[in-house]
Amino acid sequence: MRQLLDRLIPEDDKHTVINEGKTYSIEMIAQNLMTFRVPCKNYSVNMPAYSPAKFMLTFRNDTVVEAADDGEAEGSKTKSTKLSKELAEINKDLRIYVSQEDKEPKEGHCEASYFNQNVFYVHTNNKQDKTFENSNIYISFFSVKGCSIDIRVRFTDPNAHRKIRPKKVYRDEVDYMKDPESDPFKQLRRMMKQEKEKHKKFKIRMQ
Repeated sequence: MRQLLDRLIPEDDKHTVINEGKTYSIEMIAQNLMTFRVPCKNYSVNMPAYSPAKFMLTFRNDTVVEAADDGEAEGSKTKSTKLSKELAEINKDLRIYVSQEDKEPKEGHCEASYFNQNVFYVHTNNKQDKTFENSNIYISFFSVKGCSIDIRVRFTDPNAHRKIRPKKVYRDEVDYMKDPESDPFKQLRRMMKQEKEKHKKFKIRMQ
């Protein structure tokens, strides 16, 4: 089952829900923080879900590549396909924020953040707990350019081997006014400028 999600930040905790085991399609609106929630509940046995939760994201490449002429060599077709894949990889700029406490996770207000991550795990806040003590996992997405993704969530099978928890790294909140170089959006703008230059080079190569 695939469901299209297009809501932005909800009011009064009326988040769009991402349920376990289903694939959802999300259209990212450029420069808008979009927030959703994942219920930490195993409905089949009416119990809290087991940790960790596995998030799987697939980026959908909507870039249309012009078809090669009938007389074009096979090698040129392969080269064009390879370049289009490289361009699609460069254009990805999805930031992901996760929290079990904050209903609107974002930079500086989240327990974990990722950049263009395809797979990541969310563990319980208490290392000793095997099930989630919170009712929901909140997840936000932000893309400067906008993008399309498919997302699927799976909780751990209590009868299967439990994935080892990675060591948690605590980061102090950064004052970007005092340390502007640490501002992630400034870094992102710098990266986008570099990508734009690469894009120009790719265009020249494709011509």
